[in-house]
Amino acid sequence: MNNEIKDHLYTRLEKVAIVTDPFPYFYMRDMLPAQYYEKLIAGLPVNDSYDRFPAPYESRLGLDLSAKTLDKFPEGGRAIWQEFEAWIHSQEFLDRITAKFQPFLDVNAAYRKEQLKKAATGPSTVRIEPRSLLVRDYSNFAISPHTDSGSKTMVGAFYLPKDEAQKPFGTSFYRARNPSFTDWDSERFEYADFEVAYTAEYVPNSMLFFMKCDHSFHGVEQREYSNTGRDVLFWTPAIAGKQITDKPLSLPTELFLKKGGFLNQVKKLFA
Repeated sequence: MNNEIKDHLYTRLEKVAIVTDPFPYFYMRDMLPAQYYEKLIAGLPVNDSYDRFPAPYESRLGLDLSAKTLDKFPEGGRAIWQEFEAWIHSQEFLDRITAKFQPFLDVNAAYRKEQLKKAATGPSTVRIEPRSLLVRDYSNFAISPHTDSGSKTMVGAFYLPKDEAQKPFGTSFYRARNPSFTDWDSERFEYADFEVAYTAEYVPNSMLFFMKCDHSFHGVEQREYSNTGRDVLFWTPAIAGKQITDKPLSLPTELFLKKGGFLNQVKKLFA
């Protein structure tokens, strides 16, 4: 990966502000140099390379992005996706994104204790499995408010359209009408019980990243969208009790904990 490509995104990342309402997130345009972005989207796979999701999400096609699935990409686009996949699944990229959310990660401490014990790779580190899913959503796709699975630490969406024709087809963030309502297990809830707090515009070369928490309610609104297909790459590094990918990453355990005695309990496991 050309360092100029990385530096472009990292420079933009340093300048973008974290928004905390309704939960920590940032939205950034011009994430990649324009020419690189055009080459990236030109190399996207054809529909037959994806798997269709089961009902009620059959309007979504999905393809796990990993070194093992690069043969699903057209020959002319394989090289650029190979380097992009290696970059976003690197320790360097994880560290850069984590640094943005570091001040907030410990709010999930009460939910994370058992996860961290199972995923400990040392007295002060935890295993993180880098995962990404490439999706293509068609006009009837919608998903009601949910917080995402408990193993996820952060969720990133790289928006990959060719133009702004589907601008309203972005991810929406929700605020529960009951201010005390929370959920960690990512059930799907009724739209009527929430109000839309923010919708990210689905425009070229943009990215929306947020932190998983017990009120990170997000989804896609029920609307009449264009049927040309919405291309999104979801980046979801997860705390993992066992190694799944060939190259697991790691983060300091203390990032996910309130100050106290639990970190010492983890350290005793490796004493």
